[in-house]
Amino acid sequence: MDNTVLSHNILYYRYPLLLLGGIMKDGTKVFSVYFAVVFLFLLALTLLWAAAVAYATYNILTRVL
Repeated sequence: MDNTVLSHNILYYRYPLLLLGGIMKDGTKVFSVYFAVVFLFLLALTLLWAAAVAYATYNILTRVL
């Protein structure tokens, strides 16, 4: 195990967002499927939250007005 692999492992655990750049453990740049799954999950959660807030706001406004 050489130093480059070790440093990449440390970077992974410290900075998971480096997966965005797709730096894999052997140093080659490949888009990470893991990052894509996490990104889509967070995007879906954000959209659900926004829809819930919009619906609640609409309900409150239509009752008040």
